[in-house]
Amino acid sequence: MTALIIILCVILISIVLVQIGKVTELTAQIKGESEAMRDTSKWNGWLSLAFMVVFLGGVCISAYYYKNEMMGYGPHTSASAHGSTLDDLFHITLLFTGVVFVLCHIALFWFAYKYRWQEGRKAQFIAHDNRLELIWTAIPAVVMTILVVRGLNAWNTVMADVKPDEDFIEIEATGQQFNWIIRYPGPDGKLGTRNYKLTTANNQLGMDFTDPKTWDDVIPGQELTSP
Repeated sequence: MTALIIILCVILISIVLVQIGKVTELTAQIKGESEAMRDTSKWNGWLSLAFMVVFLGGVCISAYYYKNEMMGYGPHTSASAHGSTLDDLFHITLLFTGVVFVLCHIALFWFAYKYRWQEGRKAQFIAHDNRLELIWTAIPAVVMTILVVRGLNAWNTVMADVKPDEDFIEIEATGQQFNWIIRYPGPDGKLGTRNYKLTTANNQLGMDFTDPKTWDDVIPGQELTSP
């Protein structure tokens, strides 16, 4: 029944759009092509500005409402050792992309209004502009350099093989869609070798049992517990 209602709604909307098109053509014939184009362009221009305000306003409101979830503030603050490093990388990326997003959409809808069709106006053709091309090449290059450098620094910080000074236990956590597989080292204190080619239904981690360090590894369950 729901599918039938949806199909009927689509058909009804199609009929309405067709009728609107016919009314527009009839209006153009009555008013004259030039006057009809002027009215249509004026409405499209003002509607573009109105949509810009509503669209960007909705984006800003939703971003403010979900700022804690998106930015990792309040109860959503990262609990991992490297979480703040990754959050900072996300923040600066969001800053650059957010500014570009807002400016591009303002320009898009403003140009749709400013350069709408008007009687007597002629378009100007500009084949080449060295200064403009230099600007829109140099600025993205600088921004990408900043993001890449910060990304490499974050990667090196997170992936650095640093061992603590005090006694520690190396624990391996392998993520799956809805759970974790936790592996503890045995009495030797060392985790055995893994090989993805050895992964089977009974050996989900691909543990290589030809490595003696693997023989005493322990996989107790999905919960991480203190020794």
